[in-house]
Amino acid sequence: MGKKLKPVEIISRALWSGDDLRRYELIVIDRAIEGGIRKISLSQVVKVHKDRVIIRSTTGYSVIPIHRVVGIVKDGEVIWSRESA
Repeated sequence: MGKKLKPVEIISRALWSGDDLRRYELIVIDRAIEGGIRKISLSQVVKVHKDRVIIRSTTGYSVIPIHRVVGIVKDGEVIWSRESA
């Protein structure tokens, strides 16, 4: 059995794969909105670090700490979740 990939590794691989990034969504905890969960298209990701993801937003750039990522979805299917890690 292979090792489980970390979310940073999955995001990095997707960014470098040449795949259509609109097929991917990050599911993140966002306490500023009702419900507390936000979906972010991977096409908004500008840079990924081991501890954070930088995304382009309507107001500029935002930093999402990697510990706030609770899931990664591709084509509507969960490919990584914090619960299964």
